[in-house]
Amino acid sequence: MKMHSSILKSTWLLLTVLLIFLGRGLPLWLLILLTVLVVAAPILRELLPQSDLDERQVYISHLSGHIAFYVFLALVLLIMIREFIQKGENPAPEWYALLLIPLITKFAVSLYQNYEPRKVAYWIAYGWLGVWSLFILLSHGFSITALIEDLPFLITVGLVILLRKNLLMSGALFVLFAIGLTIFFRGWLRFDLYVRLLMYTLVPLPLLVSGLVLVGQSFRRSTDET
Repeated sequence: MKMHSSILKSTWLLLTVLLIFLGRGLPLWLLILLTVLVVAAPILRELLPQSDLDERQVYISHLSGHIAFYVFLALVLLIMIREFIQKGENPAPEWYALLLIPLITKFAVSLYQNYEPRKVAYWIAYGWLGVWSLFILLSHGFSITALIEDLPFLITVGLVILLRKNLLMSGALFVLFAIGLTIFFRGWLRFDLYVRLLMYTLVPLPLLVSGLVLVGQSFRRSTDET
């Protein structure tokens, strides 16, 4: 059964590669749709428990994915260098996104796997709120304006401290605050893609990720207790 699962996974990957090669003549929207449908199954497979695989198969799967990750980054860097040499200017923002997003994802996943997810979520959230509070203080000094701008951050920190033992409430608070920041800074949509990617990655995303982790930990704890 385990051998059959491994063969099926390899066959599925081969079919995905063939689809991309043969799909050059297809309309782009159709190729994207078919690729998403094909890739969805392996992604869901990675997220679900893999009790039918032994340690060797899991190791091979993770090692191949690890190598593929760095091959992808190397290819992106080579294309960016080629674009710069040929055109004499920086590559399009999309290339920076392809380079930045996988690195941020790997960093976040590694962080949450090496440490207790609940603690990491609080570290990120508190650190982020502290940095932004310091930024406001340096911008306006000790003034009424600084206090007013910093008030939402201070209230959020206070509520999280009070609700620290309630993972669901703390996570929901972080998520709501991240959504509120996204709406409040909707004017950033007028900037170019690179600036939008940078600002939304640095501002609401850390709180959103922390909130989702806390909510997920809350449901996991409830499931374990039942």
